[in-house]
Amino acid sequence: LIRSVTKLEKKVVFSWNLTALKKIQAYDQEVHDKIAENALDIINKVERFIKSYDFRNDIPLDFKSISVGINIKAYHLNYIFKYYCVYSKSDFFNYCKVIHILKLIQDGYLQNKTINSLISDSHFKSKKTFYNNFRKFTGKSPQEMNTALKFKM
Repeated sequence: LIRSVTKLEKKVVFSWNLTALKKIQAYDQEVHDKIAENALDIINKVERFIKSYDFRNDIPLDFKSISVGINIKAYHLNYIFKYYCVYSKSDFFNYCKVIHILKLIQDGYLQNKTINSLISDSHFKSKKTFYNNFRKFTGKSPQEMNTALKFKM
């Protein structure tokens, strides 16, 4: 199971395609011409930002925080997400939050804290969104994951 947590963590890199996933639309052609050759560089910056993101701060992990954090124009970043990310923006951010949650659970977070504090610390706005996304990306509930990790340790 710990291997599966690590695999899920590494899968973030596989959230991206190295070539455009769909045909560039005419209204995006100008942006494409400016930044397509730097797409991999921008993707790497996004990945580094996410890996270094501190969930303990009050700034949510979202499109704006990445745009500001890697110093890229919002419409350039939008182009990267639109054409290179295999997830919708919403799913991508939820996926990153689930990766964070898995690390916390793996580190024993639920030994001293509650599921409600886990939800709050992972920046999900509601319990329902938290549970739906956790199950969507892991196939388990947080309690099941915690029990499985305890059993493996």
